[in-house]
Parts: sequence; C-alpha cells; structure tokens
Amino acid sequence: MAFRLAALTMSVVLIAVGCGGAEAGTPPTSAAPSALFSTLEAIPPTPVPIATATALALPTIAPTSTASAAPPTPQPGPSVRVNLAPQWAVGQSWDYELIKSRERRTDSVPISSNSSTSVVKIEILEATEPGFVIGYTLKSIALPTTGILLADALARDLAELTVDLTFEIEVNSEAIMMGLRNYEEIKVAIDAGIDTLSDAVESTASPEEAESLAALFDQIRETYSTEIAVLTFGLPEMVLYFMPFGWELDTGELYELEDALPSPLGGPPIPAIAQFEVTDPDPGDSSYTFNWTQGFAGPAAEQAIFESLLILSLQTGGTQPTFDDVRGIERQDDGVFTLDTENWTLTNLRFVQNVTNQGSSAVDTTEYILLP
Repeated sequence: MAFRLAALTMSVVLIAVGCGGAEAGTPPTSAAPSALFSTLEAIPPTPVPIATATALALPTIAPTSTASAAPPTPQPGPSVRVNLAPQWAVGQSWDYELIKSRERRTDSVPISSNSSTSVVKIEILEATEPGFVIGYTLKSIALPTTGILLADALARDLAELTVDLTFEIEVNSEAIMMGLRNYEEIKVAIDAGIDTLSDAVESTASPEEAESLAALFDQIRETYSTEIAVLTFGLPEMVLYFMPFGWELDTGELYELEDALPSPLGGPPIPAIAQFEVTDPDPGDSSYTFNWTQGFAGPAAEQAIFESLLILSLQTGGTQPTFDDVRGIERQDDGVFTLDTENWTLTNLRFVQNVTNQGSSAVDTTEYILLP
C-alpha cells in the first residue's frame, strides 16, 4: 500500500512485540525472530535518494572490476554514457497501479501471505532550476479482507485515512529527495494514524503489555517527529520510485557501491554492498533498464542488527536478544526499473526484498505498473 508513514514502521514494530506476527487469533512466536524481520523490513534500500546534513548528492561511482562480481548484461551495441537526471515539466502526471505483497516461510513452507493493490498519482507540481516539487497521491486502495495479519488490518485502517492526501516531495535536479513541503499537514495525518493504531492495540492488550505498548508508541512518535525521518522511513515506495533517476553511467558497465543501510531504531548503520548497471535493450528507442542488487551478510551486519534489536528491547521493555538470534542473517534486494527518457517516465518497477534467518524467510515485493 502507498501510505506507510504510520503503517510501515508501526505495523512491523507491532509484529516485533507480538501483536501481529501470526494470523489473528494465533499465539505469537518468540519476540526476537519477529523483531529481527520487522527491523530489516523497515530499512530502506540505498543509496537512499534523500538529502541529509552530510550527504547532499549521489556518491561518485566508478565501474567495479568484474573479476569477483557477476558479469554485466551483454549490450547489443557499444557502451554509451547515459545521464538519467530527469527533465520533467510542470503538469506531467502519471497514474500507477502499486502492488505490494509479502510472503513468510519457515523451512520453505509458506506460513502467511498477503497483498494490496493501490492506484497512485504522481505529478510535477513545480519545476525550477534547483529541482522539482512532486505530488504523490494515493487515489484508491484495495486490500484483502481475509487471510491477513492483524498488523496489516490495522494498516488498512490507517491507509484509508490518507486517500486523496497529496505528499508534496521536494527533490533536486538529480531527483534526490530534499524535503516534504507540506510536512505540517502530513504530520496531522501521522498523529491521527498513531492515535488510531494505539487505540486499536491498547484496547486488546493485556495489563502486562500496557507499559511496553506505551513506551512503543512514544518511540513511534519520536521516530516520525522530524521531516527527514518521515522521508527516510515513511515513504519507501517513493524512495524506490526515485532510485533510477539522477545517475550518469555507461551502459553495460557493472558498478559497485560500498554503503551502509540506516537503522530505523537508531542503531548503528548496517554495512552493505550494492551492484548496479544501466542497459539499453534497444538502442533505437529512448528506453533504458536500471538493474539494482544489494545485500548484506556476515559478522559486521550481524553486530549492527544485534545492537538495533537490543535498542528495541530496551525501549519497549521486551526480551533482550542474544547474538544467536541474528547469526546467519542475510538480506538481498533486487530491483529492475524501466525508464523512457523521451518524457522521463518510469514505465515499470519491480523490487523484491528477501530476508532470511535460521530457516525462516520474508519476501516483500513492490511493483509499479504504468496505467494508460
């Protein structure tokens, strides 16, 4: 679903404290593995196209040696330099079908799955030399009524509060997100969503859970108390939408980026490696394909994730994790983006995130389909 300001992080954190980790009416499993998946699902892909105090532009990337990496996609013609900085004009607009799905497995056996379908309108509200103001509006949402997680049912209620609310995203000339022009208006919606969610959850909580839930919702309010936090963790679909724009790359060259994924819980960043390329399947037209793969695994990632889970347990009063809870954790992101540079239209986007740990896995898929 498109509205995730409250729904994304709040629903996954609720899973972490046992309020949505199974079908409604099913006793929750242990907190640590659930919290682990919840933490990793809330981490946005990078490079996050959002300006911060220390990073106001995309990094300079040089082609990587392909000796230890997957070979680049074969090109039908010679390599050419492609500049993907958008040249949008005021009044351009696009409608997309936004499809999101999630499947969880244990020992390769599906234990839950659900999906949502929305219609999203994206329009160019302003275009100036410094950049653009992009309107992002959830026009409709259709969610399943059965077989979904409790947290997703609450998320549906939150999503419906924001139908027809436009997020006015400020981006620079390289499509890096700089700010949310109507943040104060959006903050009102966030606060209403938090109140709706807290009322729903607290009404079914046991007395023993009440204190932890109060601390949890205080943390949620703190998480969304700044504009940059809302952009970073609250609009993951917008982060994905802007990912292929702004690069200047050679077609057919494989690039590599050592990066760090931000933690939504305030813990240390998680080291990650990304590989990406732009290809020109048909040199006779104006379309390009941007391929993105990113993953993390190993001791450094395990340590960072363990510290984030420890922070969560201290904030909520939950069970403190052990390092064994995160041993062997891996996350793999794979995205394919198709761009038409004649009118700077994203014609298709498919992004799959796969988190695995000790026999369990969670696969989230996001897809934008351009509507006629």
